[in-house]
Amino acid sequence: MTPLFRALVVLSVTLICSWGAVYYAYALTAPLIAEENGWSKPFVYAGFSLTMVVAGLASPWVGRAIDRHGGRVVMTAGSLVAALGLALLGLAHGEIAFLIACAVCGGGMAMTFYDAGFATLTWMDVGRARRAITIVTLAGGLASTVFWPLTQWLLTFLDWREVCLAYAALHALVCAPLHYFALPHEPISDHGRSAPLDQRALDAEPLQGRARWEAFGLFALLLVAQGFVSNGIAIHLLPALSDLGTDPRSAILVGSLIGPAQVSARLLDLAFGRVIAPMSLGLAAIAAMPLAFLVLLLAPLGGAALVAFALLYGFGNGLLTIARGVIPLTLFGREGYGGMLGLLAAPTLIVQAASPTVLAIASASLGVRPMLWICAASVTFAFLAMVGLAVRFSSRPVV
Repeated sequence: MTPLFRALVVLSVTLICSWGAVYYAYALTAPLIAEENGWSKPFVYAGFSLTMVVAGLASPWVGRAIDRHGGRVVMTAGSLVAALGLALLGLAHGEIAFLIACAVCGGGMAMTFYDAGFATLTWMDVGRARRAITIVTLAGGLASTVFWPLTQWLLTFLDWREVCLAYAALHALVCAPLHYFALPHEPISDHGRSAPLDQRALDAEPLQGRARWEAFGLFALLLVAQGFVSNGIAIHLLPALSDLGTDPRSAILVGSLIGPAQVSARLLDLAFGRVIAPMSLGLAAIAAMPLAFLVLLLAPLGGAALVAFALLYGFGNGLLTIARGVIPLTLFGREGYGGMLGLLAAPTLIVQAASPTVLAIASASLGVRPMLWICAASVTFAFLAMVGLAVRFSSRPVV
């Protein structure tokens, strides 16, 4: 087994576990946390917002650390930090203890989620970065599909605290050893197998000066606007569908379809990505999201509309995750790639931090449909930012 293949297998497993246990499971545990402790739901979602703020503040540091040292030590430490955060959450009694646990989870999130994985793979073998990024996102896209039903099943015989402790053990006993023993100590030196198309893109002159910061600004706006929605929807989708009249089992089923849609989109990129420019990839990704919300809001609510929403939303989210890793590489180059991802992640995660609380307040004060219209407007803004980026920098080569 080659070092790159071993890393791809490991990161595929650990990304599912990290996203599933730290991120997606909160959609099911948050109402239980509020009910048991007598806290308001906005306060519980504010705890998750704190998680995102800490992740955003830590992301530039994490990216620079991976640029210097690779992902082995950083991601191993991240799994242990995530395990500590989940354990503290399961043991928390009182508001302060709860918020401390959420903050610790944020540190683990910054060190184990996609940006850390993308930076690790690019540090290992920049010549095959796009294909490697696509492969790990194939697995990561299944996190909601695996962990929403898994968490729902665990909650039939465990309470939410015991579920948090079980997921803490998963990170400490499975993810941390996998990161430490399977990720390489040093970059892979043999890039001879990199395709000429890949190498031509990697050798292109990175943007400099004003153009570099114009591209950074547009791409950051896109990620912020889309991330606001993706983070809020991950937490509010199931309750929102229930409030619209969908029974809980159907809501879980619809939510679970997003994962396979993401994976299908990534399979298409794996098959045809070598001839698709990064800007075209980004446009296709973000265009699907306004369409998804328009279907949900304007079509008669029923099985067809819900499935169409899940497929369009999952397709767009699946491709955009790849574009998030590939577009910075082709615009800004390989040097300092992890740090650049961290800089892009910082405002994205900080804005994402507000979305569960903002959407919870919007839903409570305005209703579910106005909340969904806010989401539609935000992803439309993201699409316009991507159009501007594509028009300005569409001549960049395929990665």
